[in-house]
Amino acid sequence: MKISKHSAEHYIWGDNCDGWHLVKGQDLSVIHERMPANTSEVKHYHEKSRQFFFVLSGTATMIVGDKEFVLHQQEGIEIAPLISHQMTVMNVARLEKTKKAAWIVWGLYAAIMILYTTAIKFGSHLWFGRPISIDGPYQFGLLVADYAPPILLMIVPLMFWKAANLAEKCEVKE
Repeated sequence: MKISKHSAEHYIWGDNCDGWHLVKGQDLSVIHERMPANTSEVKHYHEKSRQFFFVLSGTATMIVGDKEFVLHQQEGIEIAPLISHQMTVMNVARLEKTKKAAWIVWGLYAAIMILYTTAIKFGSHLWFGRPISIDGPYQFGLLVADYAPPILLMIVPLMFWKAANLAEKCEVKE
């Protein structure tokens, strides 16, 4: 008999995940599942069932025992009975947007703070055309301390960048 997910028995599991029983028998079960971004199943095992997971689109991570396998589009993995496993799906598209936004916000903050510091420290000298002088290491240290925060806060967008790169291996496209 011909079947598709549109005519199959549908069920919802986990955190808004969908399943369709394409074949539901004693000796064979075929299930089409959809896992939204940032969802995972509970780590579990089956007494008798042998499972095969096949990724139709996107990327997922399968934890089998203590090993982790990244499954890309059109790749699959077989899980034997009594082997603990857990499927996880993440979406880094949102993280990519956040990463770009973090760099923009940091750039604006750094530019504004550097202009503000320059205006406060040297504004009257620049306005009236007087030479700028730094009298000794103490005054230089104070100046460095005033300019350091916007530069040191570069760590924030770098953390977003690193997080996006680490999460990339688990990416899924919806």
